[in-house]
Amino acid sequence: VGGPAVVSDGVLDALRPYTAGGVVRQAGANRYATAAAISAGAFSPGVSVAYVALGTNFPDALAAAAAAGHLDGPLLLVTTSTIPIETAAELTRLRPGRIVVVGGPAVVSDGVLDALRPY
Repeated sequence: VGGPAVVSDGVLDALRPYTAGGVVRQAGANRYATAAAISAGAFSPGVSVAYVALGTNFPDALAAAAAAGHLDGPLLLVTTSTIPIETAAELTRLRPGRIVVVGGPAVVSDGVLDALRPY
């Protein structure tokens, strides 16, 4: 997961002997686009839940990933004060039944929480 600046092509090549299938890269122009690309590749519209976590620090997203996976929902990223366009587009496509925001208002602002409600 991530572009060549994050995970080199050499690492992809080194992984090939460990699978009978292929090794594929999922990446976007930034971390928000990468999360949206992963979601788009794995989830159809109408998911029951989507998790949203801060994209600039990993602990909340890491903790939420297990719950999202268990409930068969994606994990998308936001900033403290905005919903990146890539995240907004994926939420529009997904039309989740509910959204779980991970982190308190100092991490994901109440403004972002309110802006997520229409999705």
